[in-house]
Amino acid sequence: MRAQDGPLFSIVSSDDERKEETSLRLHELTMGVGRFHILVFTSNMLASNRSEPRSVKGIKTINALELEEQMDNRLQHWRSTWSYASDMHDGYSGKDLFKVHVIAGTADLNHNNSDLRGGLERLAKKAKGDGMVFLDKTRALHQKYGFSWNKGHGGIVVIRPDSHVGYRVNGVGEQAWKDVNEYFSSFLTIM
Repeated sequence: MRAQDGPLFSIVSSDDERKEETSLRLHELTMGVGRFHILVFTSNMLASNRSEPRSVKGIKTINALELEEQMDNRLQHWRSTWSYASDMHDGYSGKDLFKVHVIAGTADLNHNNSDLRGGLERLAKKAKGDGMVFLDKTRALHQKYGFSWNKGHGGIVVIRPDSHVGYRVNGVGEQAWKDVNEYFSSFLTIM
């Protein structure tokens, strides 16, 4: 199935100099010849104020700091394991094969909990393709990809370079990232 499109919005804090929320389309993010785009749907788990692990329908949910650690570890591994030479100019810096985009149901940079706010700020300040978080305010993308926008366990969707969905897994915890890694390992060769 071809990847579905929908609107996304940037996260803006009250002290942000930009003060304006910017919007874009998912297909704008997933442009680029020869790249895999990993969409990380987080439902509203990045907005919850909890210190203990929680699960939804038996699938563990995680907070923003844990998500950032999982993403960074996997991106570093994939980019060092599978690379290629290219002269493409598609709006992304670097010639890596993998781009990650976090799509949250809700998130609040003005939250009272400093740890929660700090984790979200770190995701909001990441570069596009390196785990930057966007809001799915219309709920359309969560619905199109089969994830709950609110009180859900989230999930990961891999968009192949041909703009089709290549893989989908429920959850965004360590096991989900292992499953995505296994998907890539099943057909990519080590350089």
